[in-house]
Amino acid sequence: MKSNTFNYSLLAVGIAAVMGLSTGANAAKSGTATTSPTITNVAEATYSVNSVPQTPVKSNPVVVNISEQVSFSLSALNTDGDLKDDTNNGDDVKPTGFVQFIHRLENTGNRRDQYTINLANVINGTSDKADYNLGASTVSYQLYNSDGTKATGQYTSGDNMLVATLNDFKFPLEAGQYVNFTINAKTEGNKGGDTQNLILTATSTALSTNTPSDVSKTLTNTNTSRTVLPVFSIVKSITDTLNLNDLNDTATYSIKVTNDGRADYAAAATNIIVRDTLPAGLVLVPDSVKSTDATSGSSVIETTTGINQGFVYSGINLAVGASITITFDVKQDTKVKPANGVINHARVENTLDSGITIVDSTNKDDTDENTSTYYPTNDDIEYTNNPIPGTAGGDSAAALEVNKRGLTISNGVNGEGTFKEIAVNGTVTHTNIITNTGDASEGGVNRSIAIKITDPDGKIPLGIITDATANNRPSYKQGNTTGYLEPTATAGEYRLPNSVIIASGSTIDIIYAVKSDNSTGKALLDTKEENVVTITPAGNDPSATINATNITTIKGLTLNKTQALDANCDNAADTSFTNSNIDAEPNQCVIYKIDAKNTSSTALGFNITGLTISDAKSQFNAAADYAPRSATTSGVAATNITTQANDDGTNINTTINTLAAQNTATLQFRVKIKNDPKQPAQSQP
Repeated sequence: MKSNTFNYSLLAVGIAAVMGLSTGANAAKSGTATTSPTITNVAEATYSVNSVPQTPVKSNPVVVNISEQVSFSLSALNTDGDLKDDTNNGDDVKPTGFVQFIHRLENTGNRRDQYTINLANVINGTSDKADYNLGASTVSYQLYNSDGTKATGQYTSGDNMLVATLNDFKFPLEAGQYVNFTINAKTEGNKGGDTQNLILTATSTALSTNTPSDVSKTLTNTNTSRTVLPVFSIVKSITDTLNLNDLNDTATYSIKVTNDGRADYAAAATNIIVRDTLPAGLVLVPDSVKSTDATSGSSVIETTTGINQGFVYSGINLAVGASITITFDVKQDTKVKPANGVINHARVENTLDSGITIVDSTNKDDTDENTSTYYPTNDDIEYTNNPIPGTAGGDSAAALEVNKRGLTISNGVNGEGTFKEIAVNGTVTHTNIITNTGDASEGGVNRSIAIKITDPDGKIPLGIITDATANNRPSYKQGNTTGYLEPTATAGEYRLPNSVIIASGSTIDIIYAVKSDNSTGKALLDTKEENVVTITPAGNDPSATINATNITTIKGLTLNKTQALDANCDNAADTSFTNSNIDAEPNQCVIYKIDAKNTSSTALGFNITGLTISDAKSQFNAAADYAPRSATTSGVAATNITTQANDDGTNINTTINTLAAQNTATLQFRVKIKNDPKQPAQSQP
C-alpha cells in the first residue's frame, strides 16, 4: 500500500509550553508480562533385530526454559516539545480545518503481538469544546523493522484511509517492529479559542488474557488542538462633513482594519479583501482610494459609475496585531440626496486554508457576515462612532453628517425688512426676520448664531442702543417667546442663547433700538442712518454670512411762513404767497400764513400731538396792527383743534390735538400797515 500523507505543517517545538500544557508525561507503556514456558525434549527410537521389532528406546530428556515477554508502547510524536510522551499538545487549526497528529505503536516485547486501534472524540466539557469530523478525517501508516528500515509485507504501509476503516483494525507486529500513524483530523463546529481532543487507543491481543494487574493491555494517547483564525476589527471614521450646498465638497473616510491581538486565538491573515460599497446619495471620487500600509501584491479596483459605487482592495497580509488603513473620498450624488447620519459600511473577507471564508462587516444586519459562527460569543460586536471598539474583533462605523444649511434675513433695502422714521428726539425699534431655509435646525450649542449690529458712520444724532442691560440689549421673539440676546466678547456682537433653536422652515425676529439725540442740534429732518445686521452661523458647513441693512430717517415738524399783499384789506390776497420780501404802503394789509407739516410718511410715520403754532405780535407791532378776528386754523378738522386761532395779547396762536403723518395745519391772520408807525395802534375795521 502506498503512503499518501497530507502535507500539513506541524506546530513549532515549544508551543505546548507557551500554552501551559504539560510536556513531561512519558509515552504510554504497557508494562511487561513475563511467562516462562519450558520445552522438554526426549528422543525415541524404534528398531528391529532380524526383522523382529524391538522395544522402543527413549533417550534422556533435555529441557529448554523459555523467557517470553509481552509489552508495547504508544507514543505521541508531534513536535510539541516532547517526542516521547503520550500527548500531542496544542497544534493550531482553523475552523473546519485539518490538523495532523503522529503516533508510534511499538512492540517492545520479544514475541509477536497483534494490536487493535481505535480513534474517538473526547466528550465535550470544560477543556474540550468541539469535535473532530471523524467521517472526513483520514489516517495513513508505515511499518518499520526494529532497525528502522521499512518493513514489507501485508501491513507495511497504508494509504490515506478513513478513520472509520482504521477503527478496530488489527495490526500484527513482530518483536521490535513499530508502526507510525499520521492522522489528518478534520475539525467541525469549532470557534476561535476552542480546544478539541482526540483519543487514540491501542489494545494488545497478547495481553488480553491473564494480564498482571500492573500491566496495561490498552494504551491511550491524547491529541489536542486549538482553534485559531484571523480576528478582524474594522474601524471606519470620517474626517469631514459633507456640505450639500457645494456639489464639489468632499468628505474623507478612513477604514482601519486590524488583526486584533486582543483575541488570544488570533492568527496571521493572508490575502485579505476589503470591500466598500457606497450607500445611496454618495459617489466615489475617482483615484481617491489610498493606503500607506499597502502590502506586497495588494491591488485596488474602483467602481466610480452606476448606483453601487465603491472599491475592492485585495491582497492584504496582516500579522497578529498589525493594521492597514485605507482612505478614500466621497461627494454627494447629484441625482440622489444623501440622508443625514447615513452610515457607509465596510466588509472584510478572508478565505482560510481550511476553505471557509470569514466575512466581517461593520453592519450588524449584513446577512453575509458569519463571524458569529467562528468567533466566540460576544466577540465582534458592532458599534457606531466608536474609535476603539470595546470587544475583541469589534467593529465601528461612523455616521456621516451631511448639511444643507441656509439662512435668510429680511433686508430694509429691498423692502423685505424695516425702514423706520424717528422723531428729532426719540427711539424706534427695527425688526429683522431670520428664516431657516436649510434642512436641519439652527442655533443651540453646535450651530450657534452670532448677531452683530453696526453703525457704519458711527455719528450722532442717530445711534444704536448697545447698553448690555436687559432693557436695552437687542432681543428676539420666537412665536410667543421673547428674550434678550447674549453679548459676546466682540463689541457690538451678540448671539442667540443656546436654548433657542430655529427649526427648519421656521423664523425668529431680531429686534434692536435706534435713538435720536438732538442735544447738539444736529438732528436735522431727513437725516438718514443705515444700520447693518450681520448674521454669522457657526458649526459644520455653515451657510454664508448674511446681512440686512435697516434705514432710519429723522422726521418731524416743519414750519413754513409765507406772506401775500392784501392792498384793500378785504382778506383776499392780491399776490401769491411767498417767502420772499413784498412791498406794502401804509393802510394796506398783509396776510401771513404759517404751515406746520408732519413730514413723517403715511406708511412709516407717526402722529404729532399737542401742536401749538404761534406768532409773536412783537415781531410786527411797531409797524402794523393785528386785524382782529382774522386768525384762522385750516388743514385739520374742527374737532381736532384744541384752541382756535386767536390773539392772546402776546401771540397769535392755535393748538391742534393731533397732526397725522403728511398732514399740514395752517395758522393764517392779517395785519394792517400803520399810517404813522410812531403812533399807537389804531382800531382796525
